[in-house]
Amino acid sequence: YDTGLFDESTVRRFAAIVQQGFATAFDRPTATPDTLLAAVPVAAAALPVSPQPATERAAKAWAAPRPVAPAPAQPAPVRVLHAAPLTLARLSAIWRDCLQTAPKGAASDFFDLGGNSMGALRMLAKVEADLGARIAIAAFFDNPTLGGLACKIDAQLGIIAPLPEEQKPELAAEDDTIWNVISLRQAPASAPLIVSVNQPFLYHGLVRTLEPEVEVINLHVRDTSVLQGGNIEVLTALVDAGAHIVANRAEGRALYLIGHCVDGTLALLIAQKLVSMGYVPELVSMIDCWAPDANAKLTRAQVKLRRLGAKARRWGQNLRQFVRRDIGLVEFMSRNKITRPFLERSGRIPRETEAEHEEWAVNTRLVALVRSMAPVAYQGSVALYATGGQYADARSRLFGWTGRLPADTPIYDLPGWHEYALKQHGVKIISAILTSRLNRRAA
Repeated sequence: YDTGLFDESTVRRFAAIVQQGFATAFDRPTATPDTLLAAVPVAAAALPVSPQPATERAAKAWAAPRPVAPAPAQPAPVRVLHAAPLTLARLSAIWRDCLQTAPKGAASDFFDLGGNSMGALRMLAKVEADLGARIAIAAFFDNPTLGGLACKIDAQLGIIAPLPEEQKPELAAEDDTIWNVISLRQAPASAPLIVSVNQPFLYHGLVRTLEPEVEVINLHVRDTSVLQGGNIEVLTALVDAGAHIVANRAEGRALYLIGHCVDGTLALLIAQKLVSMGYVPELVSMIDCWAPDANAKLTRAQVKLRRLGAKARRWGQNLRQFVRRDIGLVEFMSRNKITRPFLERSGRIPRETEAEHEEWAVNTRLVALVRSMAPVAYQGSVALYATGGQYADARSRLFGWTGRLPADTPIYDLPGWHEYALKQHGVKIISAILTSRLNRRAA
């Protein structure tokens, strides 16, 4: 091979020729091939070759047998919009390891292939470790396909030129002092607004199943460094900042908030703050969300007994799945805190990444924050959701919110366990209820 043909300058010139060829063909749909060829500035001098006989013959093949315009001495950089094949191949291997299935091309979607929140965090961590590119969550959400992520990796590593300013998409994230605002689904400024709180990956399926035109954003606490300080002070700052972000977007729009577990409490607190600012949410959805002081009147023995009962139910659920062969032995053992470290050390399952560890640390800190707050009451519209792993008294006690939420607050059942509330059937139920509320308001 003539290595000169693979120099960056040569490749860029050749790409410019191809690009101009397409542009000329589309601009002149009725032109003959000869006319088009004459209009494209192909010149043998544009492609450096060595004096080897085979390469000389190749050079002659490049030269058109008619007068053509010479290539510019210093052509403008070509804006390549496709990922490099090597990046696609390496990223495909990472996805195959993470998903246990091979992507079927650049258009393959990570979540369509069975990816989940923790799987995405592990995948991005492996991309950073193996490819040297640190991709933000918001950037990944902008286009969670194999080709979309590969392009972002190439752009960060300088393998391809970044998009010019006029072609760059709208920013998928906005940085706040505490919150990172991630756009999950864009819509006109007049469309209803759904605000999800934390765990952005959980809401990817919900975004896809919602039928009406609606904008969906996620308020995401990036790391524990922004949660340092006294509990009450930090919680107040967290809620105030979230409410002001939402208020800036919610002017004249129907507003819905949703949160899972402790994030459901944060969604409720943000809704309460919004009401005081003159923005009344249409609905606050809280999934498996107990009031922070729900166990305040229980003895230590009762609390311990409830926790043991929850662990027993979880073990029973895992065992039934294993017996039915819904999960394998490795998956079954990975769900136990005792056996999981052995699987990690043996390489049977991936070790927890720094991003995963930070997500858990943020969640733990948020639990401490909401437990420090005074009892709160909210008289707006609320929908509660209960997964199959909840305590038997969740309904009778309204998840500990009795007397603080409207007495007619509905509780909807979701199949599966706590961490799978927004998977498959669960997300379809939530989507159907939200869609019904959206359509009812539109009518």
